[in-house]
Amino acid sequence: MGTTRFTWGKISSFLMVFIERVRYRATTKRDERLDLLRGFCMTVMLFDHIGEDSLLNKLTGDAKFYISAAEGFICISGFIFGVIYRTIGERDGMSTVWRKALHRAFSLYLVMLASTLVLICGGVIAHLSWTQVSTLSDLGGVLWRVATIQQMYRLSRILMMYSLLILVAPVGIWLLRNGRVGLLLAISWALYIGYQISPRIFSFPLSVDAYFSPTAYQIIFVHLMALGYHRKAVADFFTPQRRLALFVVSALSLGAMILVFASEGRIMPQPLVDPLNFWVGKLFYRDLFRPGRLVAVVATVSFAYLLVTYLWTPIQQGLGWLLMPLGSYSLYAYTMHMPFTVLFDWLSPMWEDHGFLSLLINAIAQVAVLLTIWLMVRRRILFRIFPN
Repeated sequence: MGTTRFTWGKISSFLMVFIERVRYRATTKRDERLDLLRGFCMTVMLFDHIGEDSLLNKLTGDAKFYISAAEGFICISGFIFGVIYRTIGERDGMSTVWRKALHRAFSLYLVMLASTLVLICGGVIAHLSWTQVSTLSDLGGVLWRVATIQQMYRLSRILMMYSLLILVAPVGIWLLRNGRVGLLLAISWALYIGYQISPRIFSFPLSVDAYFSPTAYQIIFVHLMALGYHRKAVADFFTPQRRLALFVVSALSLGAMILVFASEGRIMPQPLVDPLNFWVGKLFYRDLFRPGRLVAVVATVSFAYLLVTYLWTPIQQGLGWLLMPLGSYSLYAYTMHMPFTVLFDWLSPMWEDHGFLSLLINAIAQVAVLLTIWLMVRRRILFRIFPN
């Protein structure tokens, strides 16, 4: 017994010393952990969008897991917005907050429109079924509905959501500046609950089937914006013991979700499998951002942020060369990956239905596109034209 205690004591001491040596230490005002995590989200999103099913999609969940890379992007964006716009507000006042936010929202709106046009034209040239366009009249109709925020289109929909969130985010900054964090969160929850009860009413002017609805996804943007705004107070609250407890709980939660997802519920007694799958489908439904998905976001984002905090040095040295550039220029990377999605939607039927070979070819294509975009970032190709 004494030997066991001694052994576990040595292991615990070794882990504490190791973590202390490799944990994240800020060297600049920019939180490099967020760039690395955003680069990871970009990588996962690219793998999920390029081509068909692949060996890599088996690891990413192919956007069918209880959280996708999109939610990670929204969390990071909300947090950074809170951090940056607090500084802007304190230094230059709310008028500058509004001006910069409106400029950013309009820029994203223009990128969304341009991306939609590229996707439609590329899809028409490649004769892809998802274009919804067969005539010039159809093209004008789709672009009009997208431009007037009546319709979200394929991959550009997330840019529309961002532009709408940032358009109204200064209201949140104003409430936070005036100590009304409780009111801000209450409004956020009221909108989210209203959407869960009646998506048709709370999606207006968008249609009910327009997932990435700003009314639903605002809840994570707003809460992370509040965390970013009160970053120092949050950091002071999370003592080392509380951070460790949160890391353990989030790791166990994420592990349980992975186990249920990978086994499709078969880890449960047979009579419970169908009811479990039914309720998992209801609670984690992506299109309406159901409450289970919100819980999954909290667990996964907490785990990921604390993981890179504790193991920063090995993660950064091993993957930083790839993820940091993609994260630092994520809007550029996201914009530039769209034409590749059209290309491989056109090419992938040539090698589909070939079993393992199809999975391998798609994985090679995904890696090739990832490295191409990484190289474009490094060489700053078209940076004067496209947003970065």
